[in-house]
This record gives sequence, structure tokens and C-alpha cells, in this order.
Amino acid sequence: MPGRPLLNEQDILRAGYRGLDFVQRRSILRETLQAFASASPPNKYQILAADNLRRWQGESRLDGLPGQIRIMAGDWDIAGIYKEEIHA
Repeated sequence: MPGRPLLNEQDILRAGYRGLDFVQRRSILRETLQAFASASPPNKYQILAADNLRRWQGESRLDGLPGQIRIMAGDWDIAGIYKEEIHA
């Protein structure tokens, strides 16, 4: 797969990325890269992404006024950030 090579685990640890969150991220990255490399057909995930985009486009609606940001429940407290920007 083209792109930047992954460092070996020893080099990563020497660079200071020792926390459990870093370990988990590296594990997920390796799992993801393996899934892409072994996908059948090779463009399996591109096909799924294109299908999702078509479906989402068909389901999308423009609610509200242009320039408004609609915050949905569960948006990771992003509403607080925008609220501060709007009312500041």
C-alpha cells in the first residue's frame, strides 16, 4: 500500500508514544490497513463509501435558514462551543 511506512514498535516507544490510547490507536490503524489490503474486491470500501454518499444525499434535507448550523443530540458537546461563539 502506498504512503508513509509505519515505524516499528520500538521506534514508536522511543519517540514517547507509550500511553494506552496510543497503543489502541496503532492497533486500530494496523487493523484498518490490513482490512484495506485484503479487501475483496480490492475497491470494496470505496464502493461502500460511494453507496453511503448516494444514500445520504437522497436522505438529506435543507431545514432552517441558510447559514444556520443544526446541532443534533449527541454531538459531543459541540453545541456548547458554537453557543459560545454565537453569543460572544
